[in-house]
Amino acid sequence: MRRGQIRSTWIRRYDLTYVGRIVNAAGKPLTGPINLNIDFYDAKTDGNVKGSTFSYTAVELVDGMFQVTISMSGSSYHAIFGTSGETWLQVTDTTNSKIYTRQNFFAVPYALKVPIDDVTIGYNSNGQLVLKDAAVTKLQGRSLSSSAPASGQVLKWDGSSWTPGALVDPGTTFGLGTYAADPAGLVAADTGKMWYNSTSNQIKYYDGSTTQTLGVSGSGLTSLGGQNGSTQTFAIGTSGTSPAFSSAVNVHTLHIPLASAAGVTAGLVAKADYDTFNAKQAAITAASVINSGTLTTALQNGVELKPFNTGAGNTGELRFDELTAGGGNYVGFKAPDAIAANKVWVLPNADGTADQVVKTDGGNLSGQSHQAKIAAGQDQRLRLQGSLSHQADCLRWPCGSIRRRRMTESTKPRQRTAHDG
Repeated sequence: MRRGQIRSTWIRRYDLTYVGRIVNAAGKPLTGPINLNIDFYDAKTDGNVKGSTFSYTAVELVDGMFQVTISMSGSSYHAIFGTSGETWLQVTDTTNSKIYTRQNFFAVPYALKVPIDDVTIGYNSNGQLVLKDAAVTKLQGRSLSSSAPASGQVLKWDGSSWTPGALVDPGTTFGLGTYAADPAGLVAADTGKMWYNSTSNQIKYYDGSTTQTLGVSGSGLTSLGGQNGSTQTFAIGTSGTSPAFSSAVNVHTLHIPLASAAGVTAGLVAKADYDTFNAKQAAITAASVINSGTLTTALQNGVELKPFNTGAGNTGELRFDELTAGGGNYVGFKAPDAIAANKVWVLPNADGTADQVVKTDGGNLSGQSHQAKIAAGQDQRLRLQGSLSHQADCLRWPCGSIRRRRMTESTKPRQRTAHDG
């Protein structure tokens, strides 16, 4: 069966005209007459029946189309349309025992219940549903004035009834109304109300006893810095030792001295001073890298190189770089991983001579010749490592050799029975 249609024409208050078309499985229209049942459900499938079944006998079919009138009592249409949720219409061909798919009924329940009494609601000459003019005498249970409102007025509660009137009443203004003269008759209840005086071009307010003017010396503002002239001026100066205001002859001067001036305890920093300060070295930490042309100290431990980590070989280094043209190599000194006791070597007070080496006496460094003579009669020992062998005129060790020479009594060493090295 093709989808039925609800006509917009009402036969009487609770009558609906329903039109549908019935075809067979091949799409060809059926011929009548047939018997039909119409039911209303609250779901597309299954669900519950809403109201009673409407039965029709010997319904004529014209090219498969039929038309029936669904007449409802008050209780019947309330059962069908008076509850929330959807309403589905089902047509059953009882002659051929065929139930057709339900169709959603889109009628608005409240629209079906509107009382057409021609007093509050009725139809116009075009058949349209309209509201009738009705006299309203109360609003929220309160009396409503019968006075006609004027343009721009609003409905206000005056204590006894709803009455049309201006949003702001002249003479008892509040907000920022515009008036050529200040309102008269203001009372304590008007305290804080404000308005604009278009004659003096001033904003005024009522303080509970008199009218005050905002921003005018001698009225709302009686004094500024001890000055009460009608015109006040502001200026900037640099006098004093710290920022301060000074007021005289209705002129208020904010003095901000330069911090670089003598005797100033707080003041303005010049741009050049700021740039210098901004270029200072940041706070120095263990990870800081300092690039300086000269480093001068006046402490006993003025320069101390700390270990850079805790592992072997992680003691600090004093490095001397080669020239840039030579590359990136350097030479330097560093402390051993463990030191038995603190030790500082004192440098010699004068330069040594050619071929001398540096020696220490336990704390002081000095120059010493690297060739030491063996005095006659002294027992000097030469420690050699390796196996001794004789070859030609030399005694040879793996690390070198000593050539034989003639010895005199004055240079001949004493005989020893065992080799010491």
